[in-house]
Amino acid sequence: MKKFGFRCIALLVLLVVGLNFLNKFSLHPSDYTNTVNDFNDLIDQGKRVDVFFYGSSHACYSYDPNVIDSITKIRSFNFGMTSQRLNTTDFVFRETLKKSTPKLIVLDVFPFSLKHAEKEQEIANQKKAYYAFTELSINKIRAIVKNFPLEEIPNTIFPVLRKSDKVSTLFFKRKERYVFSPEEKVVKAYRGFIGNGSYLKKENFVLFEIDDFNESNSSNYNFLSETEKNALDSFLELAKRNNIEVLVVVAPYMNSVKDKEYKIFHNYIKNITIKRDAAFIDFNFLFEDLKLNHIDFKDIGHLNVSGAKKISTFLGNYIRENYKISSRENELSWVEEQPKTVTKYIQDNFIEEAVQIKTPLNKDFNIKAISFYDKGIEKNVIFKLDNTVTDSILSKYRIGFHTYVKDTNKDDLMAYSKSKKRNYDAWDFIPEIMEVGGNKYILKKINTSINEFPKIELFLYDRNGYKGILGNKVEIENIIIE
Repeated sequence: MKKFGFRCIALLVLLVVGLNFLNKFSLHPSDYTNTVNDFNDLIDQGKRVDVFFYGSSHACYSYDPNVIDSITKIRSFNFGMTSQRLNTTDFVFRETLKKSTPKLIVLDVFPFSLKHAEKEQEIANQKKAYYAFTELSINKIRAIVKNFPLEEIPNTIFPVLRKSDKVSTLFFKRKERYVFSPEEKVVKAYRGFIGNGSYLKKENFVLFEIDDFNESNSSNYNFLSETEKNALDSFLELAKRNNIEVLVVVAPYMNSVKDKEYKIFHNYIKNITIKRDAAFIDFNFLFEDLKLNHIDFKDIGHLNVSGAKKISTFLGNYIRENYKISSRENELSWVEEQPKTVTKYIQDNFIEEAVQIKTPLNKDFNIKAISFYDKGIEKNVIFKLDNTVTDSILSKYRIGFHTYVKDTNKDDLMAYSKSKKRNYDAWDFIPEIMEVGGNKYILKKINTSINEFPKIELFLYDRNGYKGILGNKVEIENIIIE
């Protein structure tokens, strides 16, 4: 009898080990796979993370570690995921805590992120987090049993059991990274942050009004069950037990304007954070302070890369001023992680990536080359001048700068361009000289998600107003920004 029992246990162990091995080859990677793999890579390199961001898509579209780290001089990481609910966030928190203990957690919440997943698609979205953390652990099994319906438990623990999945190849090869499709319009992905390049139509933008926002009785917030209410309190308590400070935030989203109970939600979160000695920022109250408008949103519920920069800049300054986290600016590994400045790009990459221009704009004004330093929607166009060009010469002119697009990109042109039925954007500007390494350059920033221009036009005209082209019109063809 004992031998039979031992054999059963041994067989069960072999079955679990085998299924867990096959799990790794049964799934296509998701964007969250990239997030978890990037985090694991950091830890494997011996790097510690100071600030963790958690939450739903509101988090992963809003908080850019590049921007925040450049201000705070620390290291942060974004664990936001589309549709991630708080009970899934609790699982993610416990998994990440095994590898790195942050000084600060920034938890993004909104009403639906505190609800438990019930619909089929909502449940499927939660599984992305459990699949991305491939290690089979007690925490993982406990969380799955607690948070999923009985019939979903086996294929969440062992995704190879899903009917829709097949082992990828006979040789057990698998894709390690998710590649965003062009339709997703992702212009930046970094440490869990997803910078989207779409723009919201102006007519769909609704300003969050805070007038007459009186204190409301949070005890009447019946949108959440008692279990769901306890989840937030438990999350904050877990952070406190690990000596981690918590900042609870609400990313700006226009759905809040239509939510009749938003006042109650806001005050409910406020009271919970006061109880647990956590800070609280509701960015819906900062629309005007941050100068948020339609070009900062990809849709009514999410920021794009432009809006994320505004929010991340504010948040970076807030963290720097309110939390005592040791600076990493003297660590070589941290310095090497920081994005290049325009000056650094010119020093290191301009010669290699520039397009040469052989025709002068006129006899006094010669642009020798042009290059693009792409930072997502914000692109820095860098013009290298002939060193004979002086400020007195520049003072006479405006530069006409037109970027033509393919038919497939016409919807991404500026609103004014579309209203004029143009197939190009006009970025005309007054030039100013900047010097780098003994050479003269002109810098022009443009905000566009478009990365391919079949033609670019450059020309000069009178600084006081257009009275015709002064000199030559220079055309540059087939510019692709990578």
